[in-house]
Amino acid sequence: FLADQGAYLVNCDEIVHSLLNPSTREGQEVIALLGDAILGEHDLNREQISKLVFRDQKNLDKLEEILHPKVLQVVENEYEQACIDGRARCFVCEVPVLNKEVQAFGWDLTCLIQASNQVAKQRYIEANRGSEEKFFKIIQRQEKLFKRHMPEPVISIINDGNLQELEQKAGQILQTL
Repeated sequence: FLADQGAYLVNCDEIVHSLLNPSTREGQEVIALLGDAILGEHDLNREQISKLVFRDQKNLDKLEEILHPKVLQVVENEYEQACIDGRARCFVCEVPVLNKEVQAFGWDLTCLIQASNQVAKQRYIEANRGSEEKFFKIIQRQEKLFKRHMPEPVISIINDGNLQELEQKAGQILQTL
């Protein structure tokens, strides 16, 4: 939707997906960290990785040390390309979890899109066949990161509705840019 409205869109989750591949340097480092149990048919098993890192904070920290620098490098390269192209109304970087590295990028504006815990839990369990316990571990971690690293200025959008409602809210924000 945002790209249709003239934004140059980069999705950090998609960048991470591309890195979690045995053929990448980062993928090899993740295998060395977590073992062969995370190997899938063509890529690394994200569900298995998630199980291993959310049980052990040290592994989670090490995984982030492996992936975050490369993600930020790709975001920076994409931003430079967007500036060179000069066709986009704005540069949008979709980030699933805000952290100090993302904050350090120096964004002009941060738009936090989040659902209430009840709606987010329902969506998480349906999409990931995950447990309520795992959901709350993820939420607790995100809340700590938000408190530590939320930059200013921030626009907040509550996403408890459907996709059409979210697109309408995001479109209103884009109109002001």
